Amino acid sequence: MDQQFIGFYFTIIIITGMVAYAGVENTYNLFRYINIEIRYQVILIKMAFMRYKLRRALEKSLQQFKNNG
Repeated sequence: MDQQFIGFYFTIIIITGMVAYAGVENTYNLFRYINIEIRYQVILIKMAFMRYKLRRALEKSLQQFKNNG
């Protein structure tokens, strides 16, 4: 057995086992759920960066307001 294909064969065996145990529709639903969770995590990361940038801009604006007023 080729070392490069062990991961591929293992993945195919797992997916085949999932289909045999839960059926095609439930296996598909699991992959859709995983896809949605990954997208949600990406959105949370983007929100964290936006929060950081907005906080910095607000602090900068407050500092300018205090200096001018």
